[in-house]
Amino acid sequence: MLKNYVTVMALEYLDNYGKSIAIMQAFSSFSLGGSISVNGYSWQKDVPPIAASVISFTLLQENGEIIECSRSQHQELFKLVIGGYGLFGIILDVKLKVVDNEALQFKFKHISADKYLSYYKKYVSDFSRYCFQK
Repeated sequence: MLKNYVTVMALEYLDNYGKSIAIMQAFSSFSLGGSISVNGYSWQKDVPPIAASVISFTLLQENGEIIECSRSQHQELFKLVIGGYGLFGIILDVKLKVVDNEALQFKFKHISADKYLSYYKKYVSDFSRYCFQK
C-alpha cells in the first residue's frame, strides 16, 4: 500500500503545478516502481511504454549498495531494471518526464461493425487531434 500512497502523492504534487506523469495507466493508483518494473504502457494510442519517460532512478541492489541509474550511468542496469520485474533491485526513487495536466473527456460512441474501419480512420488514426501526448 505504501507504493500506491507515494504515487498518489506524486500525482497530487505535480497537479499543483499543472503537470502530470507523461506515461501512465488509465487508473491513477499504480506504483511508479511497479510500473517501471513491468515497463507498463499507457492506454493512449501510439504512446510508448513508461521506459520512454524514465530519466533516471535510484536502485537498492541486493548487496545493499545504492546506485543511480540512467541512460549514461550504469547503463546496463538501467536497461535491465526497466521491465525486469524487480529481479535486479528495488527502485527507491525515480526522475520522470512530465507533461501538462490536461482534462480529457470520455465519450462513448456506438457504431456498427461495418462502419468501424471508416470511423477509426476518421477519428482515431489521427489521434494527435484528441490527445496532448503522442
